[in-house]
Amino acid sequence: MLIGAVYHPPRALYRADSLVDYLETCVAEPQRDFPSSLVLAGDFNQLSDSDIIERTGFAQLVNRPTSAWSKHT
Repeated sequence: MLIGAVYHPPRALYRADSLVDYLETCVAEPQRDFPSSLVLAGDFNQLSDSDIIERTGFAQLVNRPTSAWSKHT
């Protein structure tokens, strides 16, 4: 199991697509070698989930804001 952590601040000093480019590059080799053993977690804030899913092939497991989710558990 390989686990990656990402924090994308609400007012980043970089372009969001640069981060997505970087994530795509970082997961390419481990995805090839361990296709079912990768987890990417963190605080994506306003980063588009669909961009990450499209470019990395990951599946979205959390489908609502975690702050709202934590209040209802």
